[in-house]
Amino acid sequence: MTDKYFTLILVVLVLAIVILIALVGLMIFFFFKFQKQQSLTNNVQTNVTPIAKKSLPETRMCSVHPDLAAATSCAVCDEYFCSNCLRQHENLYFCSPHLHLFLEGQWKEYDSIQTSASDPENGVRYYELKRKLWRDQNIPMVILTHYKIDVDTDTINTFLKVLVRENDMKYVKKESAHEGRIH
Repeated sequence: MTDKYFTLILVVLVLAIVILIALVGLMIFFFFKFQKQQSLTNNVQTNVTPIAKKSLPETRMCSVHPDLAAATSCAVCDEYFCSNCLRQHENLYFCSPHLHLFLEGQWKEYDSIQTSASDPENGVRYYELKRKLWRDQNIPMVILTHYKIDVDTDTINTFLKVLVRENDMKYVKKESAHEGRIH
């Protein structure tokens, strides 16, 4: 009878040791997996130069849902909205009221210009005029942006097409001339 108990105790002890070894093995596996993930994360963070860290944009929040991160801004009002609030039309994003404004308006091309990283002033002026007209007069402008990469010269050129509603065209020309804009 004692031989049976001895054998049973020996089997249970061997089984316990096998389970213990398996648990230690799993702990070691997960420890190294965690270490590898930490190492990759640290490498990504430390490879960012201090200048790039300073220039990273802060997260903008949705104007309607302040607890949600914004996806982008409306092409008319430049307010930031989450993906739930935005509507896409012809590669532009609009908040709901301004999608209707865009679709119902008779839009005409006001100007088309080319800018570059070394000479962005004309494009910046149009964005400033766009904000001013919207803020002060509730006059919408839409700026379409296209990029062309010149592989031979290793440059990126930006092409802006400025759209204005037909009935706002005269006022925008007057305001543009007053502000010293091109056109």
